[in-house]
Amino acid sequence: MFRLLIAIPAAISLFSQSLPIDSNRLRAHIRFLSSDLLEGRAPGTRGGDLTEQYLASAFEAAGAKVQMQAVPLVGVSMEPGSKISIDSRELTWRTEVFVTIASQQKSASLTGSFVFAGYGLQEVYANSDVRGKIVVLLAGNAPGQAASAASRPATKLKEAAQLGAAGVLILSKMIAPNAGREQLQLQLKPDAPALSFSGTITETAAQKLGWVVADLTAKAAAPGFQPVSLPGMAQVELKAALRTMSAHNVIATVAGSDPLVESEQILYSAHWDHLGMSSTGEDRIFNGAVDNATGCAALIEVARAWAALEPKPKRSAVFIATTGEESGLLGATYYAANPVFPLQQVKLGLNLDGLAPGPKPTGFFALGPANTDAWPLLEEGARRLSVPLRPDPKPELGYLFRADHFALMNAGVPAYSLLPLDEAGQFSATYMSSRYHKANDEYSPDWDMTSNETMSRLAFTIGISAASRP
Repeated sequence: MFRLLIAIPAAISLFSQSLPIDSNRLRAHIRFLSSDLLEGRAPGTRGGDLTEQYLASAFEAAGAKVQMQAVPLVGVSMEPGSKISIDSRELTWRTEVFVTIASQQKSASLTGSFVFAGYGLQEVYANSDVRGKIVVLLAGNAPGQAASAASRPATKLKEAAQLGAAGVLILSKMIAPNAGREQLQLQLKPDAPALSFSGTITETAAQKLGWVVADLTAKAAAPGFQPVSLPGMAQVELKAALRTMSAHNVIATVAGSDPLVESEQILYSAHWDHLGMSSTGEDRIFNGAVDNATGCAALIEVARAWAALEPKPKRSAVFIATTGEESGLLGATYYAANPVFPLQQVKLGLNLDGLAPGPKPTGFFALGPANTDAWPLLEEGARRLSVPLRPDPKPELGYLFRADHFALMNAGVPAYSLLPLDEAGQFSATYMSSRYHKANDEYSPDWDMTSNETMSRLAFTIGISAASRP
């Protein structure tokens, strides 16, 4: 652990006040990155490739050194003829059930019984054998329990796979409208445990099978719950088209000035990918202007401001535009397992994702660990820019575990996502309900970029403080 900075050098303090991060540059990046030309920035597509090249060029123009980290991905698209029958009753595909092959094979054929394992927590399996069985789970976390890493779907699937389950079905009110889209997965290693399939079964279908969802939910919440068998035998026949690809994490670096600590880094991140294109609808392109052209724009402009500093801070800065975040933090997870620079040298991680436009926010919150020696730097940045640091307003939603900083945090890095709070205006107030992950998440030239500029300056100021500590 390194000591809290008592005083930031005057030059850095003055620079942060006249910072060359302005709305026009941010606006220009957002406009291009969310344009129809990039076709929704899906990894492994023409639009995704163009996005990577734009980011690399922008980082180079900013004065940073760029390298591309290939992230091996497999795209899985389920094909017609896939079906699941239970006791000879075929469930309606994409209405009652939908699953994706998780073994990265072109087909899967199996017969199996069911076991209900509640919320899929590790301790639930202690006295149970689920090898070769289809595990049925509830989504999220038990009522009254705080959201946790264990409540992430990816964690639940990983746990079941390690225990040898054949597949996982998560109970849900409905099948997600985008369930038929190609699913991206990190390429499995040859010896890695894997489920044959994972997906969703509706509560309505479950009731028809004699699975009383209310009773199961009550059992899962009871102390000492243990997995229980469910009636029915499944016959599973699945077919998939597979597409292997290498999307890239775009990594830019600005070297530090002190040979003694130059190897230590402040790491900034923002995901460049979005949802690509829909096969139906009048507007088929998911432009992803707020999510996350805004974060990428901030990343580029913080890199530009950092590279312009003279003298440079003691420690180096690393800027990572990650791929595959929308598919489960894939690029960040891959980097955490295959870091270009040692993770133990990262003194602070700052993630920028979903920075809605608007006036100056009345505060911000930082998703990440509150008990690290990096936390005072967030508080100091808040004071310097008069943007109060506040608690997560909705911790029960589990946003802490849903952004790229989590993959780094899970690997031991003191990493945070910075998000504005209470930006005034209709856009921010209705973004989550009316634009998030929808085709109308589009850039408009009438956006007020004050919030974006403030959050970019905040990220820069916090990072410079961390890079300049004794």
